[in-house]
Amino acid sequence: MTSSPLAYSVVAPLHNEAGNVEPLLAAILAAMERLPGEYEVILVDDGSDDGTGDRLERLAATEPRLRPLRLRRNYGQSAALTAGFAHAGGEVILTLDGDLQNDPADFGKLLDLLHEPIRVVSGWRKRRRDGFWLRALPSTAANALIRWLTGLPTRDTGCCLKAYRAEVVRGVSLPAGMHRFLPAAFGVRAGEFAQVEVSHRPRQWGRSHYGLSRLFRVLWDLCALPLIQRQRWRRAAGWLGAVGGAGGLLCLAGALLWPRIGLAGGSLLLTAGGLLGVYCLAARDGLLRFARAQSEGVYQLRQSPADRVDAGAETALPRAEYGRQIS
Repeated sequence: MTSSPLAYSVVAPLHNEAGNVEPLLAAILAAMERLPGEYEVILVDDGSDDGTGDRLERLAATEPRLRPLRLRRNYGQSAALTAGFAHAGGEVILTLDGDLQNDPADFGKLLDLLHEPIRVVSGWRKRRRDGFWLRALPSTAANALIRWLTGLPTRDTGCCLKAYRAEVVRGVSLPAGMHRFLPAAFGVRAGEFAQVEVSHRPRQWGRSHYGLSRLFRVLWDLCALPLIQRQRWRRAAGWLGAVGGAGGLLCLAGALLWPRIGLAGGSLLLTAGGLLGVYCLAARDGLLRFARAQSEGVYQLRQSPADRVDAGAETALPRAEYGRQIS
């Protein structure tokens, strides 16, 4: 973190976005120069193999406000955001994707709404510029579920263009996939949240890393989200195991008793027990992954030559060691 007080930190994760690095930085700098206060730009290279990290380092040599972070390997967007948040020194943290589909010029719209009691403002891509069947439709369905489960009136949780008060994000590690549920995964409630319509541009370089294959993962992780939002993840994993066992007993009862209670009754028990068991299994898995992320961390930074101490192995580090450059 920088020693001088900063009004803003801009955080963007990048994975194989070499063609976007220069125009992304230029757009961010142009947008931030229109805002009052000092700022920094933290671009996180999430284990790219196309030269993204090298371009970041070259740009940082001439642009002092750029602070590149290079992760040791491709950990995913959740870890990349966690790394950016951990190193951000601003009172307000602004995030956006690294693919140029978000417009940094919209930062002002977010900041206009970031006043007490609002702690997070999210962009809403009302007019999306990507595929309807593979992106927009699954996103609409997921947002409806998130609204129902969390009480947040979000229309576009998947939009990375957001403004956070720094205390919201600091000290929290996001396990893989949890970036899709921000800000609910940070414990934000409806009265602390606002959203505003922002522009959305077609992708100019590279390819999307998402598709319909993520839908099952989203549904699986959604089971744990209400408990994470309400900060009950520390105690809930145990009783979820017990309730899941009860679901298994319902399934067993349905299988054994269907000759007496009929096919309809047996099917009802099997279905209820199966759904209960799957829900508890998914929710418990999400809670345990969230707890493990807080204790073990979710990323390691790639070492730069100036920080080399010895030729150590790639071993797991204690939580306090995550987020710094390591050997």
